[in-house]
Amino acid sequence: MRKIAALVATAAGLLLLTACDTGTEPTAVQPAEEAKGAKAAGGKKPKPVPVAIKAKRATFEPGPLNTGGAFTCVKATVTNNTSKNLQINPFFFELTGGDGVKRKADVGEAEGEFDSMMLAPKEKATGLVCAKGRFAPKTITFTRDALGTNYRARVAA
Repeated sequence: MRKIAALVATAAGLLLLTACDTGTEPTAVQPAEEAKGAKAAGGKKPKPVPVAIKAKRATFEPGPLNTGGAFTCVKATVTNNTSKNLQINPFFFELTGGDGVKRKADVGEAEGEFDSMMLAPKEKATGLVCAKGRFAPKTITFTRDALGTNYRARVAA
């Protein structure tokens, strides 16, 4: 009887944890391509986001730890527009396909992936973010410090 009660409590806890996703995006999605010197409505330059991301589709090149299978990759550039150092880790990224499915980055599968690093203010870093399977990547998400604010950008073709 205790085992059944524990199982029911565990299932209820999991249901509560998974039911928290409202399906809405908590942060704005940055556009795929921004023209240099682009002006916002009203003729002013748009205020820069704290962490700017630009991404475009890239081809998958197997890395030394590749286990085989199909992967979809994007080449991303992350710019730190804050006044503090920004931690970059390949585990902080995920890709969302046109089907709406979110996929965590598979680390160690491709050549040219992001390394773990610290970006100084105004510094940029470029690397690949790859996820298992073949799909059309729509957005890339970077989560600051793994649990912080999400920054999203559309993936250019």
